[in-house]
Amino acid sequence: MSGTTASHRQPGDNPSADMHTRLEALIAHLEHVLPAQAPIREFVHHNTLHGFAHLPFREALSEARRLTGARGYLPNETFRELYRSGRITRTDLEAVIAEASAGETELDAEAVLIECAARPVRCRDVLVAGLLYPFRPVTACQLNWQIEELNAFTTCQSDLAPAAASLGHDRQAPRRDRAGPN
Repeated sequence: MSGTTASHRQPGDNPSADMHTRLEALIAHLEHVLPAQAPIREFVHHNTLHGFAHLPFREALSEARRLTGARGYLPNETFRELYRSGRITRTDLEAVIAEASAGETELDAEAVLIECAARPVRCRDVLVAGLLYPFRPVTACQLNWQIEELNAFTTCQSDLAPAAASLGHDRQAPRRDRAGPN
């Protein structure tokens, strides 16, 4: 039995069976584990996540990636390039965000986060910005430096899209005194 017990036998481990019977057992086992066909270029009708059907879709993708390394989505930078090329539009992004927030108690895309001179900034606006531009965290020291040295409350970064930079730009926030409050 090549070191296996009766309860841990693999298909085709029966040494008394002839080679043909052992191969049939192995193939029957592989039919269950492997997809019924190889990947094809233009049309896929087989659910490659069938082994994860018991999980919600996002969890199934995550588990499949953990086990196989396969990605369920394109990398974020590819989506950003599709946006820059016009293949994906802001309307597309807002529609997906609206669909995701429908019926969600934790995500209210229309919630006003801040009132600006031009218009209110909503949760949806921040989500779209996060999809289009990679956010990088800053430390408390970096934030303080940006506020003090780059006037972060009254000016925009040079790489910010003009439409985003115009939000509230006509209303100047008072500059904080470097010495602190009196």
